[in-house]
Amino acid sequence: MKKCLVCGRENEDNKEICEECGANLNAEEVERDIKNNKAVSIFVYLLDILGIIVGYVAGLKSEYAAFHAREALKIKVTEVIFGIIIILICVVIGTPWIIISSSISFFGLPSLGIFWVMLGIYSIAKVLFWVLRLIGAINAAKGKYKKAPLVGSFPFL
Repeated sequence: MKKCLVCGRENEDNKEICEECGANLNAEEVERDIKNNKAVSIFVYLLDILGIIVGYVAGLKSEYAAFHAREALKIKVTEVIFGIIIILICVVIGTPWIIISSSISFFGLPSLGIFWVMLGIYSIAKVLFWVLRLIGAINAAKGKYKKAPLVGSFPFL
């Protein structure tokens, strides 16, 4: 049985393409693909949107680059969704908070307490998203088809 490096499914020995995800099962071609596209797959994580675009372009010919471009895109989409949620919380909760607490200060800053709390949460989340990108880049450098932690199992993309 041949094990797919992308999805992990066991395939029959005579199969050249994974029945689950369509990835190439020829070990020599897969190793060549990883070797030739390792640098692109690393930069997919480190160059943010530009890296994802480059990864998708390279992914037209490389399953390895396409896999890592998808994982980097999952991280980016999750980051954007999280940012939108933070903005909505600030608007929905923060606006009445400013009206009610116009004379209250938070850490010595006038009446913007909820905004500073959300900014702190968002800043911590940004660090977490960069850690996820670094883990992805390390996996790409090691030649692994490994999903991004926390967001890799999300069903989109």
